Amino acid sequence: LPDVAPLPSIALPALWVAIFTVVAKEGLYRYLVDIARRLRSRLLVANALHTRADAASALVVVAGVGGALAGWPWLDLLAAAIMGFMVLHLGVKLGWEALQELIDTGLAAEEVASIRRCLGTTPGVVDLHELRTRRMAHRALVDAHVRVDPRISVSEGHRIAEQARARV
Repeated sequence: LPDVAPLPSIALPALWVAIFTVVAKEGLYRYLVDIARRLRSRLLVANALHTRADAASALVVVAGVGGALAGWPWLDLLAAAIMGFMVLHLGVKLGWEALQELIDTGLAAEEVASIRRCLGTTPGVVDLHELRTRRMAHRALVDAHVRVDPRISVSEGHRIAEQARARV
């Protein structure tokens, strides 16, 4: 068997760097989530979650390095295994969300019901014939067929439809 060099020992600065990383990544996560909510951007939410995963993995590193410094070197191995599972879990979750975005997933049932109520209570709207929704990046696309009184003018019907659109 070839000679294997021993692993270098873990030093205290590694712990301080890991702690600083946790604090910095958590701060960046909170900042990105705030911006993502204001812009209603799912892409920024995904980026924020990636940053949160970095903070969580850095926290695991803190535990592993801290354990190794305290005399429990097996904690470093456990931390590496936990980080591997975290990366796998996040990858599956983000992949699923990206797939939903790519296949034109409709809005949630609560959102569709809210849009249906909004359109149905618009003055001049008699009935809602059809309602289809889908997401496109951070926007919701809505296709709705509203019925109005057939005895009104076309311009009045158009005004009612525009009012309904503006309310949604």
